[in-house]
Amino acid sequence: MSAFDTGMGEQGADASIALAIGEAIFRGMFMLTGAASLLLGIAIVRQKT
Repeated sequence: MSAFDTGMGEQGADASIALAIGEAIFRGMFMLTGAASLLLGIAIVRQKT
């Protein structure tokens, strides 16, 4: 069954799809921020030694 089926759209699937996409983007942003912070921390430690 497709998530874009009109029958599911009437039951509020559009809102759940939007919520899932928003959550995925939010998690991706946190992952990128964490990776950048990790690399910055490694660079600072390497500079001090």
